[in-house]
Amino acid sequence: RALMAGAGRWPEAELRVRTRAGDHRWILWSGVAAPGQGLLFISGKDVSARNEAMAERAMLYARYRTLVANLPDAIVTMFDPELRIVVTEGGGLARRGLDPNAYAGLLLSETLPADRYAELEPRLRAALAGEPQGFDFESVDGSTIYRVQALPLHDGEGRLLGGMTVNRDVTE
Repeated sequence: RALMAGAGRWPEAELRVRTRAGDHRWILWSGVAAPGQGLLFISGKDVSARNEAMAERAMLYARYRTLVANLPDAIVTMFDPELRIVVTEGGGLARRGLDPNAYAGLLLSETLPADRYAELEPRLRAALAGEPQGFDFESVDGSTIYRVQALPLHDGEGRLLGGMTVNRDVTE
């Protein structure tokens, strides 16, 4: 009714429908009215595969976060090719009183003093280039020494997604 009254576009709506075969599919519906013609054009696109992939990704992400959050002396960080933090997690953050959510979306250069970043950046770039790195790195306040393992992350087709570091407290 709103479309026929001149509302313009129908907001997209995703609905679960049952097929004749009894399967369930997710359909993304959209519509538009033909002004002055009394016609509605409605289209639907099957987005079931996308939704399944998103659900699987969410489940894997939840498992990853649970696993890493329970590593008592480690910090795991995933970053994109621009060295922007995608996620960081681990018991080592909690032990230092740091909130892992505060880092998502920040460039690594925004989280460290310039001189410390200058020390770290070439090693992470080398890891992104396919040369896994292993090195020690001292916390900014000097209280902790981490053994850092840095490696690239690729998707199923071999495209570079970014990199990952696993930082273990080796101070003792």
